[in-house]
Amino acid sequence: MRDRERPRAIVVFVLVIIAGSGLLALAAIHGIDHPVRGLPVGLPNPSNTYIFGSSGRNFTGWLMPAQIPVSTSYSTNQSLNGFVSATLNVFPYHMPQNGDLYLGLYVDGKLAANSSYDLGQSVAHPAAIVNDLFVGSGRSLASFSPSLEGYTVTLFLHRSLPSGTLITITAYASAPIWAQIDSANPGLSYFESTSSPLPTTIGPSHALAPYTLSIQVESNAG
Repeated sequence: MRDRERPRAIVVFVLVIIAGSGLLALAAIHGIDHPVRGLPVGLPNPSNTYIFGSSGRNFTGWLMPAQIPVSTSYSTNQSLNGFVSATLNVFPYHMPQNGDLYLGLYVDGKLAANSSYDLGQSVAHPAAIVNDLFVGSGRSLASFSPSLEGYTVTLFLHRSLPSGTLITITAYASAPIWAQIDSANPGLSYFESTSSPLPTTIGPSHALAPYTLSIQVESNAG
């Protein structure tokens, strides 16, 4: 497993396109020691960037349960080249001081890359709950003030991945965290039947999570 990485802190004022990355980001960015950790030197031309998954445009968070991997999968409709990078956004609200976050990136069900973070090292401006949308065990949902922290896992590719490849991202937190959800695409996230932070393989999942995690994935288009 790699050394712990520092997250990207994102404070939202207006949406802009970051030149050269193709990612939708937020106008004011704080605490970044490097662009997006793990991306190749010399970011891709935006016209050649393939972005899929979630857009990350809302401020709704789910209190993701601790100590169970949550997987989210996307089937590609283009070939992937150079790298695959996925970002999970978390609202920095009551971040656990002794908590860890593990992200796994799977290609056709097999673990291909991973990253881990110390949640106590949050560098974003704290978020605040604007409205409790639902309160319940495992299903708590809230809207937040516009502050997000992005956590990234990146796979460098030695060969192209063909169209139709299944990319799966797992998120495992040792303590509950408020993760951004994708309300436009329900039914894409599942609880995995293991307590391992980074299972080596991901098979068909049947325990549907109550909400879909908002995960944006980026690669060079074929």
